[in-house]
Amino acid sequence: MNRTTLLNDIDEHDGTTYAEPLAGLRVSWGSILAGALGFLAIALLLWAFAAAITLSATNATVPSLKRTLAALWICGMATTVIGSIFGGWLAGYLPGNKNRAIGAIHGFLAWAVAFVVMTISGGGLVRGLTQATDDAAAADAVDGMGGAIPTTRMMDSLIDSMAGLTWAWFATWLVAAVLAVIGGIVAVRQLRPRVRRIEPVLPPPARPFVEQPLPQAM
Repeated sequence: MNRTTLLNDIDEHDGTTYAEPLAGLRVSWGSILAGALGFLAIALLLWAFAAAITLSATNATVPSLKRTLAALWICGMATTVIGSIFGGWLAGYLPGNKNRAIGAIHGFLAWAVAFVVMTISGGGLVRGLTQATDDAAAADAVDGMGGAIPTTRMMDSLIDSMAGLTWAWFATWLVAAVLAVIGGIVAVRQLRPRVRRIEPVLPPPARPFVEQPLPQAM
């Protein structure tokens, strides 16, 4: 084994994870799912913390409902962006491949899985809001024009603001996709070992040879 083979062997295994590192353009779906779960866990945990603070600081009244929902929406966008960085980094780091393209692909796919999950969950929320609006309209129709509770008016105001919130939701997830890809690339850069220059060790200079005179015979 020469010096070149030894250095290549060290570079191949230095800085990788415990799992067998991927070689070539292969995708690790376990790493992608782990990144997506990390993405969602961090985002939901931070959002729950922000929601607890927001709901504790505001009054539980009907006029403040719109402002409270807007604050929770902004907190959700911020936590989504933060979670995307961690999820992309985790998905890019776990495969152990030092190729930047692999890290970027893993970060993007982790974002895609999280995006699909949150879209399905958001669809359920929209259906619930639509059902609440229909129920409020039916209640107003039963109560009549005189004693109707202004629930429908409040729900109409919320629906009118959905257009701006939808654009904000689109922009948030677009930024999250970019940050997830960047996180995967940063993780790959951390896998690469730092090359340190090794100075050659020179042998000590040889002492000059001095010829000793022969002893004279008595």
